[in-house]
Amino acid sequence: WQHYRMSLRTTHWASTGPLILATGRTTLSLLLVSMALITSGCRTAAVISKEIALSTTTRASSRTFNLTAQLPAQLHMTLVAHYAPRDAKDLNCSGVTSFVSNIPGPRSVTKAFHLSSPDESKPSRVDIPVHYSIGACKLPLETVGLTLQNEPRKSAINSGEYRFHLHVRDATEDATSLNAGIKELRLTQHCKQLVHRSSSSKEELRKLLICDGRKEVNLDRKNLKEVSVRLHVTLDPMEAPLYQK
Repeated sequence: WQHYRMSLRTTHWASTGPLILATGRTTLSLLLVSMALITSGCRTAAVISKEIALSTTTRASSRTFNLTAQLPAQLHMTLVAHYAPRDAKDLNCSGVTSFVSNIPGPRSVTKAFHLSSPDESKPSRVDIPVHYSIGACKLPLETVGLTLQNEPRKSAINSGEYRFHLHVRDATEDATSLNAGIKELRLTQHCKQLVHRSSSSKEELRKLLICDGRKEVNLDRKNLKEVSVRLHVTLDPMEAPLYQK
């Protein structure tokens, strides 16, 4: 009987020991995970605080180039200017592209402008800074995307849009297509609208806006602040059906 009781005790401790050890490991794992989350949370909070502080130093250059657009009353235009560092590895321009994973990456700035001409005889003008700065990071203008659309109040039909771009380049990048030395650049876009029925709903009409002007224009970075872009957009008054096969 004594031997039997000792066997029971031995069996009892042999079966409980691994359970206590496993519980200890689980507790330790949870503790490590909690510490990692706390550390990550503190790091993320520090990064966010730093980015907020830096965002207050964002400033536009006093040097600009101007774009004047003469638009038909039925259309309006949105311009989106994108600024990025010349050297993506510049430490002054190193930022965070994801607060979740704290992934580093180059900083950038995007600014939007809206133009319309209720009175077609009076063109609209916008002055676009040639660069932005965030702290010690200088972000020159890289691209201006221009989008032409129907004025929402002028048409009850769902309408399309037409996009084209102004790219800022160095003379060494593409000298053949740069407007080097030109202080006034005149661009034209003659547009027309094609009407078609929606593929999802035969009762819904859509408009396709197409224009015959240049879709890509390269500007010389060196003389950018001296350039004036003059854009003249015309719209065919007659809408045509779009014939689809």
